[in-house]
Amino acid sequence: NPAWEQLTIFTAGEDIRDVIITDLAGAAVHCRISSVNNHKASVDVSGLAAGIYFAKVNDKVRIFVKE
Repeated sequence: NPAWEQLTIFTAGEDIRDVIITDLAGAAVHCRISSVNNHKASVDVSGLAAGIYFAKVNDKVRIFVKE
């Protein structure tokens, strides 16, 4: 699913400890995590250029598209 302004991340039964957003080259990009509530995090991705990014949540990596 593409993200425009906010990226919402859910985990199944695991508390979210950290979220790192990286571009395809692996460089961390600045994003403001607007809220974390146990198994859910909201990340402001409005400042990112359109493209493919990785969201590392705890130790798992997920892919998302910023449109």
